[in-house]
Amino acid sequence: MLPLRWPLPFGGAIAPRRTAPGRIAESLLPLLVLAAVGDWLITRTLTRAFIFMPKPDGLLAVYHALNRLGRALTTLTAWLAWLALLWLVFVLWQRRERITAVLLGGFALWHGLFMMRPPGSWLLVGQALGLLVVGALAARAVRLPDGQARLAVLFPAAALIAAALYQIGPTLAAWQGQPEPPVWSLVGFRGGEILVVLGAGALWWAYGRGARHRHAVFAAAPAVGFSAAFLAAPAMTAVLTVWSTGLTLFLPWPVYALALWLAGVTALVNWRRRPGLSAAVLLLAAAGYAPQLNTQWFLALVALFLLAFAMAPPPSTDWEDERRKTDDETTDFTDFRDYTDCDG
Repeated sequence: MLPLRWPLPFGGAIAPRRTAPGRIAESLLPLLVLAAVGDWLITRTLTRAFIFMPKPDGLLAVYHALNRLGRALTTLTAWLAWLALLWLVFVLWQRRERITAVLLGGFALWHGLFMMRPPGSWLLVGQALGLLVVGALAARAVRLPDGQARLAVLFPAAALIAAALYQIGPTLAAWQGQPEPPVWSLVGFRGGEILVVLGAGALWWAYGRGARHRHAVFAAAPAVGFSAAFLAAPAMTAVLTVWSTGLTLFLPWPVYALALWLAGVTALVNWRRRPGLSAAVLLLAAAGYAPQLNTQWFLALVALFLLAFAMAPPPSTDWEDERRKTDDETTDFTDFRDYTDCDG
């Protein structure tokens, strides 16, 4: 089961666990993952699958109950994801990543201003801010010492950039008075879907190899289910996949099944050892490709943050200075029980 207080990813690499930001992360991250995955599976997948089914009275009651639960999860996910962005702004500022913090803060505030009304002509500003934030996170990934870790961030980031450019295309066309979006936006969209598949492989190569047999077997369940559904009803499965994940399945279906399996293996292998990495994989899946809602963008950015910033210890921050000062002033001898085998 998912612990109520999920350990902070990578041994406290984001923020020391004894600080207020560390405690917030421990409480917020698991709740966000649970709400996001529930919203994805129930609201965007299961309830839409009911569209293709006959609904007698009993099944209709289940359908209405799932819709109500899905709406609650959608609202909860939206608020938690937005609060998570604000928390990340604070963490980035403390880590002296000031440019990324300002960009992400502007992105979060822009979405906060237009939470209750459409942005209109300001839509392009929000889309441009989203692109800049993803670019800043990708630039941070380039500085990671491990090449495999860099690819594990750069592939999802590049896919998100390709999807964002595809969504900006119609906005630019309307702004320039063109009758249709530019051709490059659709080409980029196809390329981004390829990057999604490659990203699953890059995550597995960096963090999922050496999985135990039980992890491989359990992770195969979603891939087998997808394959069976596609072989039984390819058209219906393709429509559901677009609604659920944003993927169009223009590649051969075994490629997607393999990517789904590799992503599942990566999440299971790191469930206890690197829970932040498992959270990132699940949040990327819940965000989907070419996010249509603000909430999905929020989830994707939180996932990229976990991948880009939680891979290496942070530089010296105010938190660490404060903790070292506290450690110098007080000594708790019970802490040494973890480091010695002496009985006395």
